[in-house]
Order: sequence, then structure tokens, then C-alpha cells
Amino acid sequence: MPTYSKTKPHYKIVALTTGDEKGIGFEVAVKALCDENFLRQYDKEKNVIFILLTQKNNLFKQNSLRKLLLKHWATHLFTQYDGAVEVANDYLARGRKSPAYVHLKTNFTNKPNRILLVSTDKSPTEAVIAVARDCINKKVTSLVTGPLSKTEIKKSGYQTLGHTGLFKWLLPKAELYMGFVGDHFNVLLGTDHIPISKIEPALSAKKIKSIQSASVQFKKIIKSSRKPAFLGLNPHSGEKGLIGTFEKKLKLKNHFGPLVPDAAFLKKNWNKFSHYVCWYHDQGLIPFKTIHGQDSGVHLTVGLPFVRTSVDHGTAFDLYNKNVANCSSMRDALSLNLKLIKGR
Repeated sequence: MPTYSKTKPHYKIVALTTGDEKGIGFEVAVKALCDENFLRQYDKEKNVIFILLTQKNNLFKQNSLRKLLLKHWATHLFTQYDGAVEVANDYLARGRKSPAYVHLKTNFTNKPNRILLVSTDKSPTEAVIAVARDCINKKVTSLVTGPLSKTEIKKSGYQTLGHTGLFKWLLPKAELYMGFVGDHFNVLLGTDHIPISKIEPALSAKKIKSIQSASVQFKKIIKSSRKPAFLGLNPHSGEKGLIGTFEKKLKLKNHFGPLVPDAAFLKKNWNKFSHYVCWYHDQGLIPFKTIHGQDSGVHLTVGLPFVRTSVDHGTAFDLYNKNVANCSSMRDALSLNLKLIKGR
């Protein structure tokens, strides 16, 4: 195995994790990578190589997906993720001219689409952590994640919930927030996976200020010229203190609101704001998923030192190995990821 090259790669390396072994992550990843619309976008990039990580069993049990991938992508198989990263960095840093990688050069000459496929024994949780670390250390450019269940994370020995919790564990000083980008409107969550009873106590003045800063950052990421809007926390946005006083202490700068939550997502409002800032998980995701369904929707993490996009749906264990899963969210996650890393 070659020594990792210190030369800055001209090419960008995007790692794609597929989540739970018996979920639909591998299926939607392969289908999205082979989607005609995404391939057209990728053909214009010319400087991105993918590392696709999946559990070893998926390559054998889902043979039709493996064949689909091989049809559209020049692939090289690895059993160790670290080896794929090392080879990708060294190979790309050398301008793809190293005689040590004739086999890669030959494969990549046959097809313009380049992917390193990692068949791993690592748990899906450890795979996410490994890639995130490499993104922090700039060995990998960005991360796209498939659905990862809370039970899988716990089984791997971590007490945190979700990808955002894992990133917070890696970067304990970072202020991280869940953002969702859709065709009709966008949403930023002020809190993530916490019980309803703990929401208002968690929203200190310091926390609200942090959320406002994240909202400004999210607006820049999605490149919107419109102002964001905050929802109220209480029904009727507190009704001037009759149904709670939380809204009275909000001092909103360059934001609309606080909006009445049960009317904020009416269709006539979708184009008024760059995004909605919602105080808790279901306040934002019930309307977002109801409107966007499976046709669009990308989850991204605001506050990370690298780009991370993801599907906005779960593992769908009941659809595993049935080849019927909708890949639209994963396709959009891949597409947005390429747009966000362009020019970096």
C-alpha cells in the first residue's frame, strides 16, 4: 500500500455510506448513482471520485444492484475503507499517471464514471465515524449518508441518537443543526431528538442566538435572497402571552415571525421565506415530509466543517432486498452535495 501523498488532490473525493445492512440504503445509493439525471450532472463535473461503503453481504444478496452499478461505473473493489482512501488520494494527487495504479487507470479509461467500492465488515455506525474523521482531516472532501437507525447506533456502543449526535460526539464544541432542503420549502430545526417536555427549557437565550446564527448560515448554503421565518413555539404563537410567554422573549433580527405554527406552512407562504426555523423535530418534519413525500427532500447538517448531505427518510427494513425503494431523496442528496462542494 502506498504512502499517503501530501499533494493536494485536484480531484474531490465524496464518500457515500449506506447505513443499516438490512435497510434500503445500498439500494437507493446504487439507483441514485445510476439515475440518468444524476449521471448527466456528474458528467459535467469531471473531477469527482466516489467511495461507496456497504456491508459485505449486500454485494452478494443484491446481485441485481451490483450489476447495475457495474453497468454505469468503472469500479475497483476494496475490503478496507482506509485502503480506498489512501489509494484515492495518492492516485488523484499524482494526476492519475502513477504506474503503481495501472489497473485503476485502465478501468477509469474505459468509463468516465469513477467509483471505489468498499465491501466492509465495519458496522454502519463506525463507517460513518471513519468517513467523518477523514472529512475533518481533509482526506475526503464530503460525505453523503444513507439511513442509519437509532438501534444500530446503540448496538455499536454509542449512546447518542442519529447522525447529528455522532457528529456532535466527534466535534463536541461545534453547534450543529439539522436542515432540510425541498422543492417547495426548506426547514431548519432548532433542536433535534429530544422529548417534548425538554424543548422549552433547552431554548436558553444563548441557544436562541446560536440558532439564529445557524439560520443565517443555512440561508447562505441554500443561496436564497429571501429572509427566513421563525415559527412560534406555542399554539397561536402564544396568543400575546395567553398560551405561553416564550414568543415574547424572542428578539428576531433579519427574520420574520414568530409565525403562527398551524398556518405557517400554507401553500401561499412557501415562496415568502428562504426557510422556516422550527423549534423541534416534528414541528418542522411533519409538514416537510407530508408535502415532499418521497419525491424530493435532502437533509444536511449546518455547522460542520465539511459538507454532509443525506436522505430525509428512514431505513425501511420492510423493503429490504425487494428492489422497489424510491431513490429520489438519495439522488437529490448526491446532487446537492456536488453543488455545495463545487469551487471548494
